Amino acid sequence: MRRSPESGPSFFAAGQEAEEGIKDKKAYEMAAEALEKDAVKEEDFADLYGKENVRRDLERVAEAEKYFRQAATPQSERLKRYSTIFEWIINQRVELGDYFGPNAFTRRASHYDDLMNGVDTILEFRNDPEKPKQASYLTLGIDDTFSTNQEVQERKLRRIQEKIKTGELTRVKYFSSDYLNFRGELKNVPLIILGTELKTVAELRDLALRGDNRGLDSHPIQHLLLQEAQTQIAAFSRYAEHVGKGNLAEIYRNSGRVISEVMSEKPNFDENILNQDWVFQTMQAALDNVFGK
Repeated sequence: MRRSPESGPSFFAAGQEAEEGIKDKKAYEMAAEALEKDAVKEEDFADLYGKENVRRDLERVAEAEKYFRQAATPQSERLKRYSTIFEWIINQRVELGDYFGPNAFTRRASHYDDLMNGVDTILEFRNDPEKPKQASYLTLGIDDTFSTNQEVQERKLRRIQEKIKTGELTRVKYFSSDYLNFRGELKNVPLIILGTELKTVAELRDLALRGDNRGLDSHPIQHLLLQEAQTQIAAFSRYAEHVGKGNLAEIYRNSGRVISEVMSEKPNFDENILNQDWVFQTMQAALDNVFGK
């Protein structure tokens, strides 16, 4: 019999709450520090966009952060900590554990692109090192993606659907790539939504706190993330073709080819996590409802 999904982060027994809180705090502090160090800094683009433009963007960021602080609840704050921990571990294992293949590299988005464009992380897929330097990109949305409420997931997907319909995908205003010696704005970048159950994030957190890189590198979460990416990209591509946005459909197809190649190179692909993860199941149902099968 399948178990019921967790309704929130209170899935631990009462006696475990204090211990879990200590682990959450330690992992969150490590994650927040690492992500802030890696994040693109808006101030570094003052010469490109102008100091006044950057100042206005930072004011918008400050206003948005103030709103979120005022609206925060203990539950939303804990979910935020889990989002930060999850993002940190994904970014780390993409770089060190090849979660998205050996040619994938991450960059934490600026605060502006996080809050205004819904981008947490930028994935840069680099080509064969023996060929001229080229790269393709995927952006990841991770915040608040632990919900087993289908309506919540559908709202996220409808925002992506609307972008496809209008003919313009996600933009990243503040981006730099040492690999391509590029600094500026990325346009029409596919955005995918990644999520998993809170208990899985807790497993990853414990492995990270123990420094168990082998456990992290072999964890089936990477298979879940790749499957989420593949199914979303396929659905978005079909929809883009359906509404006459062939250029966007081709962008998605290119991303899909990259993900499919990575998946084919993963040994012992673990489908059990797909069947057991309620967030994944909810996301698939939402995807079918919004974009059709």
